[in-house]
Amino acid sequence: MTKPHAAVFILMGQSNAVGYATSMTEQDKINTPLKNVYGLTRTHNLSYENQELVWTGYTSHDTILGEENDHTYSVANCLARFWQDAIDDGVDLPDLYII
Repeated sequence: MTKPHAAVFILMGQSNAVGYATSMTEQDKINTPLKNVYGLTRTHNLSYENQELVWTGYTSHDTILGEENDHTYSVANCLARFWQDAIDDGVDLPDLYII
């Protein structure tokens, strides 16, 4: 069943917005795509030929957020984890899209 609303988080800035060089611990990395948090990956969206965006389950790597600072602590990565954990714990939140 699809929820009628979605939340959008827009992260603006350069390297300071993505936690440059602050590597995540193994337990904090988001390797398995989240079920209710979505992002735009470099793999599917970083091209001049794209006709539409491809949203995928959020991970802390391969996202179009600043430079290629995979698995670094940032507001986006921390928010993604907290949001998914809250939904998994039964909090009624809409899906989250991180740009």
